[in-house]
Amino acid sequence: SESKYRRIFENVQDVFYQTDREGNIIDISPSVERYTDYKREELIGKPVTDLYVHPADRAKLLAAVREKGEVMDYELHLKGKTGQSIFISANAHVLFSEYGEPLGIEGSLRDVSERKRSEEALRTSEERYRLLFFQSPVGIFYFDTDLHITDCNSQFEGLLQSTRER
Repeated sequence: SESKYRRIFENVQDVFYQTDREGNIIDISPSVERYTDYKREELIGKPVTDLYVHPADRAKLLAAVREKGEVMDYELHLKGKTGQSIFISANAHVLFSEYGEPLGIEGSLRDVSERKRSEEALRTSEERYRLLFFQSPVGIFYFDTDLHITDCNSQFEGLLQSTRER
């Protein structure tokens, strides 16, 4: 029923959206405000590219949808009302009329900004570790529970007069 659909639409945690063939937002769930600070009424009729950090990324999304018929967990970099950066995981497909004509795109968006920040922090930590491990003036090695050396840096190789491969 319409009221049931409306209740779900208005309370969904992720963002549900529809765009027309020109890329204008024709519908979007109120949950968009939680992530972008835009009220849905401010976005209806606006080009979806207004939300993209790099508007050219819209063409890449459309190409992926055309190629596969849909996208799942497709990462997008969007911006909110105050310019805040939002990383999104999108699921989207072509919206067809009852006659099979393409009308636009519809899908859902999930904010994955926290995941992206965690991934970046992990990458930074790994880079620091590698720099410390490989550039240290001190020999460093790791061994397993059987006391076999599993990794070492070049300074440790020099101490053993051996290489990691041996």
